[in-house]
Amino acid sequence: AIKYLEQSLLIRKKSQGHDHSDVANLLQNLGQVHALMGNNDQAMSDLEKALKLRSTQGEVNISVARNLSAIGNIYIAKGQLDEAMTIQRRSLDIKKQVLGTLHPSVAVSLMDLGSVCHKRGYIDEAISLYKEALRVQKGVYKDQEHYMDFGVTMHTIGVLHQLKGEIVKAKEALTNASSFYKEASLDHDHRCVIALSMSLETLALH
Repeated sequence: AIKYLEQSLLIRKKSQGHDHSDVANLLQNLGQVHALMGNNDQAMSDLEKALKLRSTQGEVNISVARNLSAIGNIYIAKGQLDEAMTIQRRSLDIKKQVLGTLHPSVAVSLMDLGSVCHKRGYIDEAISLYKEALRVQKGVYKDQEHYMDFGVTMHTIGVLHQLKGEIVKAKEALTNASSFYKEASLDHDHRCVIALSMSLETLALH
């Protein structure tokens, strides 16, 4: 995949110039492949080149947001959480501006940022972000097919409340997560149900 993308990149640069949007797209794709392979430094280099190209062209669109999000994930992998938070906030702001507040991609960015806040120890902000993500999910998805997604988000909210020692709120959230899983008809041996059962058992010890 990398060789193919590198060859395509060379061809695009020759045929369309170094500053064409297709070049930015290929650089971003190449960066994401490097990231999947654990080549974080090369991934960051490619992604930053793509972002610089888009900034030069004055683009503010979903491609820029995804580019930023990919850079944020590299920062997370490298343990640079403050940088990751800054980048993920920029990505979220652009998604809201371009897509509106009720969009699946906005929910994903809210949870990504919430995860970074959790790792950074900003539990209150993480809870707020996951709750906002759940509101977006419920606003976007109306069918039972997505109840498992609601349950996963609610489970995370419960775990975060538990970390704060807010046992009543944690129990309420975890119970709601269980209800969503039942509505989604998940089997008792489903990984989400097992993880939730472990959280409920841990909570019962308090």
